[in-house]
Amino acid sequence: MPKNGLRPRASIFRSRTTISRAHFAATKLGQLDTARKLVTEIRPGGLGNSEIILEPEEVAILKLELNAVLALAEGDDEHALELLREAVNRQTSMPFRYGPPRISKPTAELLGDVLLELGRAEQATLAYQDQLSRSVLRTNSLLGLARATARTGEAAASREAYAALADVWHNADSHLPAVTEARDQDNP
Repeated sequence: MPKNGLRPRASIFRSRTTISRAHFAATKLGQLDTARKLVTEIRPGGLGNSEIILEPEEVAILKLELNAVLALAEGDDEHALELLREAVNRQTSMPFRYGPPRISKPTAELLGDVLLELGRAEQATLAYQDQLSRSVLRTNSLLGLARATARTGEAAASREAYAALADVWHNADSHLPAVTEARDQDNP
């Protein structure tokens, strides 16, 4: 440990959640070299908490997600989608496990987000529906579904997703943009 008693900065990136969040932030800020380095820091195991220990297959899926985000940032949209589809296939083939999610951003939801960003709303709708079949009422997937179906002109499906969100968020802080969006669309 250094003389000042502080741990080296890299030690803050020990948990898989912190690494993946730091990766997403670095990518968004255009710090792609940092993002690439963070991908290499994700390894099987955990920090002593048996509920969040990553199995090798979960590490592989998380790395596929993070590399897809990098590919998207580098302008290689098709490679990003290829990586995400592989991640979705791998994650859906894994058995269901109770406890906190080991991969904080579900792969099908991330695929939906990327497809929606690329203007492929019909495909995004399918990805969000796929995720919602496993994570009923997951708010980020519902919001993506509502937006995707609105873009494809499926007004009834969009209203239904927004209504579900408004119901889930009935006591949520009304100043949050997504909450306001859901409530406004639920009560046009």
